[in-house]
Amino acid sequence: MCLLLSSFMASLIYFMVYFPYFDFLGFIFVSIIYFFCYLFIAFPTQIYLRRKPKVYSVKYLIIYLLVSFFGTIIILPTVLELSFTIHISKELLWLSTLNAIIFWIIDSLVIREDRIQIKSTIREFIRFYNIGNYLRGH
Repeated sequence: MCLLLSSFMASLIYFMVYFPYFDFLGFIFVSIIYFFCYLFIAFPTQIYLRRKPKVYSVKYLIIYLLVSFFGTIIILPTVLELSFTIHISKELLWLSTLNAIIFWIIDSLVIREDRIQIKSTIREFIRFYNIGNYLRGH
């Protein structure tokens, strides 16, 4: 879910910044490209960081930023068939930072939602089976 939301949000922001008009087919195409970039770069990082999930952790944001910079430097020349010389421009840094922040925010929201859902499920389970009285010894 985090991959889909992040790719759609990144595509939407990309279109708002770089294109004065909205093209649905172009939006879908850019979303698919973002999805695969997030899948191969951000998703393995997310799996590694989810071993100890933290909501809105600055440490995680810095890790996502570093991974985003390296991923952009590796993938962008490959997709655009450029030479592998590292050419860092302001737009590239802006795009990498924005993509990392989008993924970090959505990842934190998903973690938070999972925690809320798990807590409410446990409460419902305790109420349904009346475990509270059993645990108190009544």
